[in-house]
Amino acid sequence: MENKKRNRVSAVIIKNKSVLLIKRVKPSETYYVFPGGGIEEDETPEIAIIRESKEETGFDVKNPQKLFVINDIERGENYFYLIDNFIGNEPKLGGPEMQRANENNQYVFEWVVFSNLDRITLHPEIAKEKVINKLKELI
Repeated sequence: MENKKRNRVSAVIIKNKSVLLIKRVKPSETYYVFPGGGIEEDETPEIAIIRESKEETGFDVKNPQKLFVINDIERGENYFYLIDNFIGNEPKLGGPEMQRANENNQYVFEWVVFSNLDRITLHPEIAKEKVINKLKELI
């Protein structure tokens, strides 16, 4: 089976000096990821980040700002967007993740204070330092 590259978008959603992450809890590991997902064939990254943010968090995103792009030889490009303007109070899981969630495959939203980001396992690891540096510029 051919492994086709699929470009992705990742949302760095911030509020009150915290970033919204999804804590992934599996039997063998626990780690954090940014909300996001694949860019559809007919989408721009800007359209995809708005759609993916709505699907995964329930938030209506306004004016996403591109932070950086990571080019992964195996997986394709991952566009990271800063989101500090959104409508919604509590994130609510939706989309395919909601269908896949179960006792052995959990998706838990967590607001992580900026200063604690360096203490958690956050994937993709290559983005962690870039996000931390960008957020330091905002403080």
